[in-house]
Amino acid sequence: MFDLEYKSFAKHGDSFFLEETGGVLIVSEAVLESEHEDIQEKREFLFSQRQKALEEVKERVLDGIRQKELKRHKELEEKGIFGTEKRDLSAAEICMVCLGEPAGGVFLFPLCEEAHHYACLECLDKEVNRERHVDDRAECGKTLVCPILTSTCKANGDTFGMDEYMKASGLILSALLTQLQAPDSFLLTQNLPNEAVLLTSKTTVTLSNIEISVKLFLVLLEKTRITVGGSFSITGHNDNEDCIREHGMARNSPFCLERNVAVSPLALENIERMAPNSVGCSLRRFDLRDTGLINILPKLRIHEDSEVEWLCLTATRREYITEILKQEKPFCVGRVKKMWLGDYAVGVITKMSLEDCDIEWLGLTASEEAHVAEVVAQEKPFFVGRVKSMLFRDYAARVITKMKHTRNQCNGEIRFERTREIFFRNTRGER
Repeated sequence: MFDLEYKSFAKHGDSFFLEETGGVLIVSEAVLESEHEDIQEKREFLFSQRQKALEEVKERVLDGIRQKELKRHKELEEKGIFGTEKRDLSAAEICMVCLGEPAGGVFLFPLCEEAHHYACLECLDKEVNRERHVDDRAECGKTLVCPILTSTCKANGDTFGMDEYMKASGLILSALLTQLQAPDSFLLTQNLPNEAVLLTSKTTVTLSNIEISVKLFLVLLEKTRITVGGSFSITGHNDNEDCIREHGMARNSPFCLERNVAVSPLALENIERMAPNSVGCSLRRFDLRDTGLINILPKLRIHEDSEVEWLCLTATRREYITEILKQEKPFCVGRVKKMWLGDYAVGVITKMSLEDCDIEWLGLTASEEAHVAEVVAQEKPFFVGRVKSMLFRDYAARVITKMKHTRNQCNGEIRFERTREIFFRNTRGER
């Protein structure tokens, strides 16, 4: 049976959301109980398809080893050396994790192309799924690599077994598409269907008149086609609480929006289609670094009186902020207390509505001249609110010539770091 508690990333009532390779599976405990045999058959079907694919790969590997052995013995016999021991491929067939053996009905797969060590499908599956629960991705997969130091085993780092298992696991999605309902459109509500549903990149998921957890929202953003309707909001995620609520239930519960990895092309398409101010939220912190998710800022509906403790945006690539730069009207990010903008993200400040903010600390940094070129080239100045303390680092110093304040202006310190030569070259019109 599906291990729902372990594999799910969100829950609602007795339904669980599972992230598959190319989609989101919604399945309830009620379905598993009422259709136990059917679901079990589906799972066994998927598992058998995976094993079938791996059996073919395993046989190909073992045939290759046998051919090498025949060639080696033939070369030795030509040199007059007879009676050398032949390699017993079955001797190593034991799972190096759980010690399962073929005699016990366990299918074992080689971890390298020399078949030095093996692992069973259950242990391979656990190791693959462990990636979702390990912060350091480099740690994931270290358990199931061949420990033999040979050139073919890539010096104690051969991931052949893990790689082939993940390829075979790709069969799960195609099998689910034939076994489960994969609708063209899906209206997400608190009343989830009483049957298993697979939402894919071809499924248009409508989000309207509900409030969902930020974790569910981000997965749907990556895996499905999203249409945002009226009265839609996102809120903080709690593993022990339902991920779907009536709209407006948690509007006074600020949460953190954090991301430091790239998003899928589908996610960027979804963001581009969203109308400005269409996603309601109450945020305590923004921390988005080198990710296209930065582009979602103008799409968020944040009340002007919302207090944001920390706003941090960094973008070493311009495409991370392309959607923001298209905005003609300034967008609201609430009353920000502390702000840090890095590299191309420095340009985002020109699109924010900050006139009424009382900013305690503002830091701008740009390691390359190109990062601030568009800001420097614009004719109109941009406004910020009252700022107590400002820091300009590297090429960000050039931005100060385009910055204007409201009344009282900056009543604290202004610091420059690594900017003396850059700033004075700019004032003399030099590059």
